[in-house]
Amino acid sequence: MEWHERRDLFPMLREWTYFSWAATACLSTPAAEAMKKQIDGATALGGTQWKDWYKTYDLARAAAARLVGAKGPGEIALLKNTSEGVSTVAFGLELERGDNVIVPRGEFPANAYPWLALQQRGIEVRRVELGEHGRFTPREIEALMDKRTRAVALSFVNFATGFRADLAAVGKRCRARGIFFFVDAIQGLGALPLNVEAMQIDGLAADGHKWLCGPEGQAILYIREAWQPRVAPLSRGWWSVEMPGRYDRDDQELCKTARRYECGTLATVAAYGFLAALEVIDHAGVEEIANRIEHLTGSLVERLRAHGCNVFRAEGPGEWSGIVSFEVPGRDARDVAAALEAEKILVNPRGGRLRAAVHAWNDEHDLDRLMGALPRP
Repeated sequence: MEWHERRDLFPMLREWTYFSWAATACLSTPAAEAMKKQIDGATALGGTQWKDWYKTYDLARAAAARLVGAKGPGEIALLKNTSEGVSTVAFGLELERGDNVIVPRGEFPANAYPWLALQQRGIEVRRVELGEHGRFTPREIEALMDKRTRAVALSFVNFATGFRADLAAVGKRCRARGIFFFVDAIQGLGALPLNVEAMQIDGLAADGHKWLCGPEGQAILYIREAWQPRVAPLSRGWWSVEMPGRYDRDDQELCKTARRYECGTLATVAAYGFLAALEVIDHAGVEEIANRIEHLTGSLVERLRAHGCNVFRAEGPGEWSGIVSFEVPGRDARDVAAALEAEKILVNPRGGRLRAAVHAWNDEHDLDRLMGALPRP
């Protein structure tokens, strides 16, 4: 398929200029149709479809495992959202009073609140200070490590600035010291290449409703197999044991795979849509998606600067992402965003600036429309 054909999979893009992928993606036709199929089946045939539901869960875990480069679906759990995944790790790790974890400043609350809450248990939270455009370096993280450091938690891509962290360099430092390396991948997964094995990531969470272009209510949690015995489930239920169909037994052990982190009945409708969304990403190819995003964001940055806008974007090697943060001097970001939305051009105000999130499904015409509608400084 050509890019314009892939764009046609997203009906909203026929009328809207959409730069809100970092907030909530518009759904593709395959994702919507997959969810309708499940609903129609449940309507006409009720629970007789349960085998297909379970097959869909398995296929979704397998597709997610391939996407992140996991050893297999046994390292993937299907959860409700990123926050649940972060909380599962933060509260499930074996931490003792006096231990410390390292978290950069400027994280989205989903990857801040769970770690900060550990302070009530006597765990120290060490913060990495941010430089220009939200930058931090692996060396700055390493400088905060000591013998009591148990985890490093950071975002793949910063939600506000678009800065992309050097996951491989951080992972190498963590693995050498036996420190759990956790990544909130929601702002990069599906748009940028990521491999948990190569980057030595121990845990990862990402919701499907942003760059993966899936529905809300479906996220993945990756826990490296070697760490699963040392990360206790946040909650337990009938689904988290070895044989969930044996209702006559309440003495079962936890499932030996990451399914142990799935407490109960899953969001079946969302799972169907999520699987279809992952297939759209897989068919396009993450490397190809990233290349197209790099081209489009580069073009947008040039246009914004020529327009007189101030661009706040880390542009060092490997630092860029699909997020371009900018401001129109003398204009309130919320007012500009509201005016653009009235023209069916969607960007998000974040931290007093405008955030344009560019996906591979965008095109040069979208950039033309945005620039034509932006007020002059």
